[in-house]
Amino acid sequence: MSLNQTIPIKAAIVIIHLLFCQLIFAQTENQKNTIEQEPVRLKKYNLLDNSLNFQPGYFAKPNYFNSPFPAFENYNQNLFFQNNTPVTNFTFSQNKFESIMPGLGSITHYTNQLRWKAGKKTTLDFGAGLAMQSTVLDPFIPNFQISFRAALEYSFNDWLSAYFYGQYVTKPMNKPDDYFDPLIYKNPLFIQTEIGAGMKAGFKKSNIDFQINSIYDSKFGGITPVNSKIKIGF
Repeated sequence: MSLNQTIPIKAAIVIIHLLFCQLIFAQTENQKNTIEQEPVRLKKYNLLDNSLNFQPGYFAKPNYFNSPFPAFENYNQNLFFQNNTPVTNFTFSQNKFESIMPGLGSITHYTNQLRWKAGKKTTLDFGAGLAMQSTVLDPFIPNFQISFRAALEYSFNDWLSAYFYGQYVTKPMNKPDDYFDPLIYKNPLFIQTEIGAGMKAGFKKSNIDFQINSIYDSKFGGITPVNSKIKIGF
């Protein structure tokens, strides 16, 4: 073997050795970096994972009734909404009363009434409304007045009862303070500030209401003499 052939072989061996050492060094560095820099692991949490069995609108009763504590022995179950019973002692109604009196005037009265059944035979009424009254002296601009009423009724049986009441009517809101209509003044046919009492009787589809009342004198003060009227309805 000549000298010229020996040199290339040695050179090739040196190059292979250098490449092999470089490869081993590179693998060692990669392993080192891998150990020192572990990747961050992210876990996704779903807040609804544990609520799949939730039923909207359902609430179980707390287990108070089997509690060993004496404080819960008389716990009232009616406090729960599903056990509430409707209140039947109160009733609310809206009514409209109309009266046309030829040659005199007319009345339209809207009322809101709250009735309280205070006992088996006792009833209380509270009402408020709007009264529109006019006479032939001023037929095109009726008097707008607010009314308030309270009454106590006692039933003797299914068809007969007695009552006491009080009613207050404001001055016309759309008229001057000194407005005066002689056809309405102290006239029991119109709605007035008054107190009174009466008897009511009902027979099948008809009813009779006999009433006596005293009108308050809004101009000079005091109570006027007693008036009486009777209503028959079918």
